[in-house]
Amino acid sequence: MARKYAQGTSVSPERSRAQIERNLKRYGADQFAYGSETHPDGSETVLIGFRYQSWSVRFVLPLPSPDEDEIRFTPGGSERAAKPREVAHAAEIRRRWRSLCMAIQAKLEVVETGISTFEQEFLAHTIIPQGPAKGQTFAQWAIPQLDSLHKSGSLPPLLPHHD
Repeated sequence: MARKYAQGTSVSPERSRAQIERNLKRYGADQFAYGSETHPDGSETVLIGFRYQSWSVRFVLPLPSPDEDEIRFTPGGSERAAKPREVAHAAEIRRRWRSLCMAIQAKLEVVETGISTFEQEFLAHTIIPQGPAKGQTFAQWAIPQLDSLHKSGSLPPLLPHHD
């Protein structure tokens, strides 16, 4: 199995969140928000939001439950005891935070370098400001529509004029 990005990191979630905020400010974001929700199964959903110029952006970071298979079991399939499970759970939370930090930083750098635009890099996470989809991210609104088109066979061919 391939090694996951940031596997084994010792960087705390708090340090990763602070780094995300510093990076956003450095690249020009003028508002920053953070929130979290703990679910009955012990998993957590974290929201990172920011405003860049007039664009509002939201990332959702799902954090694992201590009972998820990747936490409960070793890569070899053995069930972990309570303490090693806690250690694995904390390690996976740190890894996911580092991954989010890296993803946002990479997108900001791509924009800064001129390889892409802010709109192109952050479109899926951009919050729709008005209309029936107000408050949803563009991805939350668009993906069900694209899925419907895909299932109905209505998507155009990859190459034009080649059926």
